[in-house]
Amino acid sequence: MAAVKCELIKNFTSEETVHHDKISIIGTGLVVMACANSILLKGLSDELAFVDVDEGKLKGETVALQHGSPFMKMPNIVSSKDYLCSPGCKLIFASNPVDILIT
Repeated sequence: MAAVKCELIKNFTSEETVHHDKISIIGTGLVVMACANSILLKGLSDELAFVDVDEGKLKGETVALQHGSPFMKMPNIVSSKDYLCSPGCKLIFASNPVDILIT
């Protein structure tokens, strides 16, 4: 019985602490969520920063990602409607460059 229990309860992610860089994603939508999920599943960063002018949609997508935290190792996720949440990013992904020009 103990062997069956050990087989059922396995760690699907490594427990080792691997330090990566911060990634900032500008914009919200389906493309952003697909990219964010890929980043999370591959464990590419310790922190994700989301920037968008639509605070409601931004909060909704941030909470949706945080709801997956029991299933994977989750980095720190921050969001804001201005660029102050993304200093020190090594990578910035702009899903809609027009938003950058308007703001």
